[in-house]
Amino acid sequence: MKIRFLLSIFFFSFCACCAFSQDSKFRPTNQQIPVPDCLNIKGLVDGYKACTAEDHRLWLADITHWRNERRIRIGYNGSRYEMPELRWTQSSFMQPQMMVQDRFFYDPVAGNYTVDRYLDDLQQRYGGIDAVLIWPTYPNMGIDNRNQHDMIRCMPGGVAGVRQMIADFHKRGVRVLFPAFRRGARVERDDLGAVSVSVYAAGGQVQVARAAAYGQHFRPLESKQGE
Repeated sequence: MKIRFLLSIFFFSFCACCAFSQDSKFRPTNQQIPVPDCLNIKGLVDGYKACTAEDHRLWLADITHWRNERRIRIGYNGSRYEMPELRWTQSSFMQPQMMVQDRFFYDPVAGNYTVDRYLDDLQQRYGGIDAVLIWPTYPNMGIDNRNQHDMIRCMPGGVAGVRQMIADFHKRGVRVLFPAFRRGARVERDDLGAVSVSVYAAGGQVQVARAAAYGQHFRPLESKQGE
């Protein structure tokens, strides 16, 4: 009886601690972190009140507390961010998604990739990019039996042309990524599941989205039928 009583006290104490630790004025609602009341759109109707430095300090302290609590509860481990393969992402701020049909990316008359033209245009428009996600799959994916690897192999010049195109991006200091798909596509013998294989090029390898993050190894994209 005494043991049961002690266990009950421990249980209710634990619940009380949990409830207290979750106490936060700015707990996220539908994945959105609320702003201070002085920035709430409701204030525009009821009367605007400018935010003070103290308002900002309290708000930042509150959401920082909430974030630390969530990290503890999920057993967060940030070691993935320290992986050498992923350190470059910490300074890669501009990364557009580019369709392979982009007229600045390829010249169908000359039959050449025009990487410099593509990058020069972006440099002029908004200061350039750090990486590019090249999209050769959709909207073509699903109209036949080709998978994501086939879509890359079918790009102009085949695998050799893709390698040279990647090398051209690397010469300008731009990283290259390809999307990774698995569902509804034909699975190859060396398919890595939800993570696509990487294309190796001179001077470095193409980083495939999520590959290193999931701890998967990179594999070369081999050409077919002597491509």
